[in-house]
Parts: sequence; structure tokens; C-alpha cells
Amino acid sequence: MNYDKEFFQLLMRTTYKVIIDFNPDDEEIRINKEIEQRRMSEEKDVNVIISTYKDNPFLPEAQVKEIERLEKTNPRFWKVYGLGEY
Repeated sequence: MNYDKEFFQLLMRTTYKVIIDFNPDDEEIRINKEIEQRRMSEEKDVNVIISTYKDNPFLPEAQVKEIERLEKTNPRFWKVYGLGEY
């Protein structure tokens, strides 16, 4: 998402609330810097909710097992897909 264009357009055309759902793996992504860090601290108009696969009661057991397998096989992916971190 290009913050300067898409997010600005979304803000200008929304009257109540903007919800962004994403799972980035790069902490340097602009949406993190501009929204999660800057706006949350300066404007205080942002709430960050971190959810994981455990919050999805409809996730098939096979996917749960694959995600949990990442804890031992791929720590980087486990942080992203298992823990909801960057």
C-alpha cells in the first residue's frame, strides 16, 4: 500500500473508522512507520490489534499443524505466521 496515495484516499473518504488487515514480514514497511509508530504516538488515533492463527476458530487443523511446525523448522516464519510479529 502506498501511504501517500491509497491510505490518504481511504482516510479522506471514510467518515468513521478505517480498518487495515495485513500480515507484513518487514518492520521497515511504511505502514508500520507512518501508522503504527508515528500516528499512534503523535495523533493517538490508531489502535493496533495483533491476532494470530489461534484467534481463527475456522482454521482447518491441517493449517494449524503447519503453522505450529514453523516454530521448530523456520523461526522467522514462526514469528510472522505464528506470533503475528514483523
